[in-house]
Amino acid sequence: MKLFKGTVKIKTNYLLVFAVCMIIWQVLHLLSCSRFRSAISSNVLIDLRGSDRKSALKFIKDNTDIVDDTTNEGDSLETMFTKRLTKERQTDIPEVKVTRASSCRDGLNPEYPCIDTNCTGQVKSVNHTNLREFIDSQYRVPEAYLDAIGNMRKRTRHHKVVLVSATSDNHFMESLVFLKNVQEVMFPAMANIDFHFVMYDLGMTSEQRVNMENLCQCEVRDFPFESFPKRLQRLKCYTWKPIIISANLPVSDILLWADASTRFTNINMLPLLKQIKASGVMVSKIIRALGQHFSPKMMEYYGERSCHFSPYWEFEANFIGLANDRFVREAIIAPWVSCAFAPDCMCPDGSHKMLKCNVKVREYNKCHRFDQSSLNIILIKLFQDNMQKMTMPKSLFHEIKRGDRLDKYVDVKHLRHI
Repeated sequence: MKLFKGTVKIKTNYLLVFAVCMIIWQVLHLLSCSRFRSAISSNVLIDLRGSDRKSALKFIKDNTDIVDDTTNEGDSLETMFTKRLTKERQTDIPEVKVTRASSCRDGLNPEYPCIDTNCTGQVKSVNHTNLREFIDSQYRVPEAYLDAIGNMRKRTRHHKVVLVSATSDNHFMESLVFLKNVQEVMFPAMANIDFHFVMYDLGMTSEQRVNMENLCQCEVRDFPFESFPKRLQRLKCYTWKPIIISANLPVSDILLWADASTRFTNINMLPLLKQIKASGVMVSKIIRALGQHFSPKMMEYYGERSCHFSPYWEFEANFIGLANDRFVREAIIAPWVSCAFAPDCMCPDGSHKMLKCNVKVREYNKCHRFDQSSLNIILIKLFQDNMQKMTMPKSLFHEIKRGDRLDKYVDVKHLRHI
């Protein structure tokens, strides 16, 4: 009996020691995870490579949870278009309602959408009867450049969900924070989905490139600037974004584009993926009136007037969800790519003088948003107030944090040695 009691006492002590060790380990783990989020300065480098690579990169070939029958590749584009307009919300993601002022009166917030009663006409909307005419009227991209875009996806395996981003030397530190966020949120969220992560090199230094390849748990690719016109090599024209998206959409079921400033906020992404499949495209609204953010030359290219867009909110191009079907490819992405190549559309002469936007005044053509301006025109012409079906609430799945750099949080002097 004494031996039994002693044995029990010894085992109890072992259990107490084990329990204390587990508590200490959990506390240390929580502190290490929160250190990055709370922006506490530290000389200890963060391991961006993740703690559970096998689980994070687990691929399951078939995932029926995101299948949607909205479109059929055998349908005509017009039929696909009609289905997009009539399809009801497929998930419990709340719709972002369309709101606007009845007139652009004095005293109204200059950045609030309103109906300009001094503006004659309205947006030349696209419907199922003139859809093909709209597509065919876009700038005809030379075959050599279309072939170059096609070459960008050669030897690329098809995946159900593809996350694509890009970075250059001046956004490298921002992209490292993005990588950390992707590994903490998106990798677990996509653990049971055939998921692929691609990062394009828009001009990283050789040292940055090595670090990116070592840390990101993604496929790092060069962007082939040499294959396109020289004027498209200006990074701040943002013509590379629709090109990258066009190259990767055909080899994915769902493509997620995310700028380096994107921060994912929800580990349950399935509702968003389902809605992307049903809607074709999902974007977020910006608290800005769209009509004031266009270059006059872009307006000429689309045959529109800026005041026609005064009643509409602007949608961001920082984070975009796209379904791979013929309507999205031909009616949304192809016109967007055409604008990127057209000399007087996405990046016309003089547009870089229109970067600053005075939010305190209501004035048409006061600034230009390049890829974002073009995408907004296409979406509004196609969907107008139906855009509420294609809008995701801000912060539910992501937020935008511009200028959020890794070196604000940790000492990165020896980053290359990780």
